[in-house]
Amino acid sequence: MIIPRPLGNIFKDYGDHKLKLPKLKHLLLGQPAESCSTNDFATYSWPKRAESACYDDWRRILEACMKTLETLVLEQRPAADHIEGDGYSEDTWMDERVWSHAGEILLEMVQTVISYETSRLPLKWVYLYGIVSVLEEDDPPFLDLPAGKFMQFLKNRGVECETRRGRWCFFDRQTGSVDWCPWNAAFEDEEEEDEEDLDGDKDEDAEPKAKWDTVLAKVTSE
Repeated sequence: MIIPRPLGNIFKDYGDHKLKLPKLKHLLLGQPAESCSTNDFATYSWPKRAESACYDDWRRILEACMKTLETLVLEQRPAADHIEGDGYSEDTWMDERVWSHAGEILLEMVQTVISYETSRLPLKWVYLYGIVSVLEEDDPPFLDLPAGKFMQFLKNRGVECETRRGRWCFFDRQTGSVDWCPWNAAFEDEEEEDEEDLDGDKDEDAEPKAKWDTVLAKVTSE
């Protein structure tokens, strides 16, 4: 199943001219991503040519701003088709269907761009959203996952990094529409608390519900 994808070849009119972003300090790069599917017929994937075109553009953006960039956010939203997603809530999908290897090529590209710079960069913080599942923290070992290797690389470069839960990308392949999901787990928590207070059944021992920005792993600069 082909998932929605970001635009590629957006700098086609530039030709071979070098892109310049001399003042950019904060950058977010986001895209839908492959989900881990239990059904072979519902495998979510990108056309490889579209993926390559997207990352070529992102590489040019990064190369144009590495001398000034301080904060980088990389966000992937695991794709859920509206039919396949029936019966799933967003938090269940994010627990069970995030596929860490969906971000492998992206992280390798970013690591390559950073590695080209021999002098110390102004980059201080990197945030990863939707790239690691809660269920993958220990099996396999986190440092064996693409995100774990990337975070260790950043730590060695003196850059702090956090990987966070993230959101899904809910889409309807019949109509081609995408809901970029303005999900607010914090607001949902408040609603549940109000209902529990009315019922008088608040569970004091219940674990707090994960939010979209829940931190799953973190490394600090040395």
